[in-house]
Amino acid sequence: MDANLIITYDAIHTDSSREAVKAVFRKTGIKPEFLESEFSGIFFVNVPDAREAIKKLKVLSKNSKEIFGWTYHYIPVDKWVSSDIEEMQEAVKTLGQGIGDNEKWKLELVKRHYHRYHDRELILKLTDMIDTGKVDLENPQKIIQVEIIGKHAGISLLDPQDILSVSQA
Repeated sequence: MDANLIITYDAIHTDSSREAVKAVFRKTGIKPEFLESEFSGIFFVNVPDAREAIKKLKVLSKNSKEIFGWTYHYIPVDKWVSSDIEEMQEAVKTLGQGIGDNEKWKLELVKRHYHRYHDRELILKLTDMIDTGKVDLENPQKIIQVEIIGKHAGISLLDPQDILSVSQA
């Protein structure tokens, strides 16, 4: 998988959601490339710089959330791996090296079409790979975002401002 951005949307409104994504990106001057997705409710998108795109989209969302239509979350992806636990652990370990000794962090896990492990077990197996910083679920400086979608997992090391949740913007 090559997408550097996951966008979630209301699966009942696929066409209008795609048009909303195109419209908001048009306002930022960014041209999104939509990749194939076998999953309803998720767009896989490529943009030149996902984090820069999120910054621009956040400015738009403060002024007019309605232009985002039925879209919900815009999440950058640093690395795609198989959803096998060993590959996800290795990716988390590698990205976790970007967390400083004095930084606070948390792991966010979202699973779709994946039933191999329960959330708690997955979180324990993945967070065991990080041996730096301090866990802070309320006010982290870094977020390890794990988006498991079937056989694939998109994993990122993000600053809290790198994610756009339209309803909270």
